[in-house]
Amino acid sequence: MSFVSWANSRQSWFHDLLIALLLLLSIPIGWASIALSPPDAVIATWWPAASLTVVAAALARGPQRWLVAIGVVAVSFVTNIAAGRPVLVALGFGIANAAEASVVSLIATQGGRKVSIDRVGDASRLFLAVLAGAGTIGVLVSLVVLIDGGDPILALVSTATSHGSAVLLLATLAILPSASFRTNRPAELALQLLMLAVVSGLVLAPGQSLPLGFLVFPLVVWGTFRFGAGIMAVESLVTAVIVSGSLFWQGGPFSAVYVENPTIGIYVVQLYVVALAVTALILGRARAERLRVGALSRAREVVLRSGIVGSAVGFVILEREAGSQLRLAAANDVASELLHTEGARWRSGDAVRLDQFPAALGGPLRELIAGRDDAWSGMIPADSSGRIVDAHLTRVRSARGTVVLTVQVEDVTLREEARLANERALENERATVEKLRETNRQKDDFVAAVSHELRTPLTSIIGFADELTQLDLPDEGYAYLEVVNRNAVRLGELVEDLLEVARISSQTQLRAMEKIDLDALISSVIDDQHHAAAERSVVIETSGATDVTLTAVRADVSRILINLISNAIKFSHVGGVIAVGVQISAMHVRISVRDNGPGIAAADLDRVFERFYRANSTNTVPGSGLGLAIARGLAENLGGTVRLRSGEGEGTTAELTLPRSPSKPRQRVDQ
Repeated sequence: MSFVSWANSRQSWFHDLLIALLLLLSIPIGWASIALSPPDAVIATWWPAASLTVVAAALARGPQRWLVAIGVVAVSFVTNIAAGRPVLVALGFGIANAAEASVVSLIATQGGRKVSIDRVGDASRLFLAVLAGAGTIGVLVSLVVLIDGGDPILALVSTATSHGSAVLLLATLAILPSASFRTNRPAELALQLLMLAVVSGLVLAPGQSLPLGFLVFPLVVWGTFRFGAGIMAVESLVTAVIVSGSLFWQGGPFSAVYVENPTIGIYVVQLYVVALAVTALILGRARAERLRVGALSRAREVVLRSGIVGSAVGFVILEREAGSQLRLAAANDVASELLHTEGARWRSGDAVRLDQFPAALGGPLRELIAGRDDAWSGMIPADSSGRIVDAHLTRVRSARGTVVLTVQVEDVTLREEARLANERALENERATVEKLRETNRQKDDFVAAVSHELRTPLTSIIGFADELTQLDLPDEGYAYLEVVNRNAVRLGELVEDLLEVARISSQTQLRAMEKIDLDALISSVIDDQHHAAAERSVVIETSGATDVTLTAVRADVSRILINLISNAIKFSHVGGVIAVGVQISAMHVRISVRDNGPGIAAADLDRVFERFYRANSTNTVPGSGLGLAIARGLAENLGGTVRLRSGEGEGTTAELTLPRSPSKPRQRVDQ
């Protein structure tokens, strides 16, 4: 955490106290800067107090910035008064310092944003803020000096460089993270500090006038790249203080220039400090970026390698050298196990021969090496053990211009075995289904044959029974004939049902469709069922749409309605009511038949459409269990549906839905 971040995280009273201390501390530092300047200098050689006021302004929040600006004016005024400067000059310098602090803090923090030098954008914004602040105070101070009768150009350049270099060095110290001031190379740091002290002493020694100031910069570069921006900012700060004060004792490489021309001497010293600060900070920023990019690259490499090494898929990366020579760039253990025919593990950098791969990959690899293909995929035998490998080969050109081949392999033996087993199981299932269908066809054929054979004797029985009723028989004989006739009729109905089931199941010729007057058809069916309804005192009511026509097979629609209405009569309570309703839409006709009988249990509702299935609650009612199966089969052949809605004790509603004009007739003729 940087000093600025730490200060902003403190409690409000501590934060305000810290700003006040920074402003107060700028007074003695500013006075010392003036006192250590050459006796005849108009402007201080260096002004580190500017960095304290900039940090104070950066810490200010909201309306507090105005109070800090006034505080900067006050402390700068007191500093210059203490140094013996006129009141108006001191006041002008105070306003100029306040303007500089405000400009730098507003640009660097963008009105309150966290400032850093870890990112390119933040570092650029910080340099721009320092440059703008230095220009602002340089212009304002030059105006004050001009009014006071001094040299405005000297004041502009001297002030801008002295303040700019100070803010760059000292203000940056406040925003650098604490980690920047630590190093894991203490011995090397001690050696660098010793060499810097020796060189600085040699360069800046009193009486030394040789132009050796450049000797410090290699040490600054060394320290910056090895120890980071924090440590080098401190070293640059100390060096800048010594260089700035060297003119006071008329020592160092710049004293001869100052003696000859004080103005040029001050310029040179200030430019030297600026160069030192900029060098340290730019190189520190470059080092931080290099370390960040290096850490990111290492992290990506670790992720990539761990993904490849730990993957269940084998990876091999080959680089083609001169001719067709291949060298291994990377491979994981899975690839070595699946592909390496010699049994050993591949190592990065090894030369690789094509005969080290399974024979099935040799040809595709040669095509890729020759540039005739860019990719190849296929399944190959890995070895004589019977394992199967799914392989994918690609050819790309690296940034260096070399050809890189990638081999991706996966053991799919179990998957292929499972696929083949599924195919065999599916084939067996198809054969079983076909056998069941054949058995079902044989059963239907048998039922149809038996039913046809039963028709003739049943017709004879019913016919002769009717003839016998015309004879003079005792009452007991008539009773016997009634039993014979009733059971023959029931048997005839069963035969017709069986024949209808056989016809529905067969795939023969289509029956012709015709336009049907639905009202007339429903009335006809109800009339046919009148006798059965009267026996149970059941009333059949109709409602809904009238004058409805549809295109269908009349006999099939009639048979469906007969089955649904006869079922409703059988299962209605004595004296009950059956409601037959008709609803129409643009495409369909829906006919509902609702009774008030005992209903059907939920467990039986889905099974009552099965052939010969009868629910437990219906076992006392005579029937074959084929009526609903026939109704659904005929409806589906007409392109419609039959559904039941029921619950125990709630009655049952059967719904027949048919298309008004089916696009394709599906009905079959009788055989």
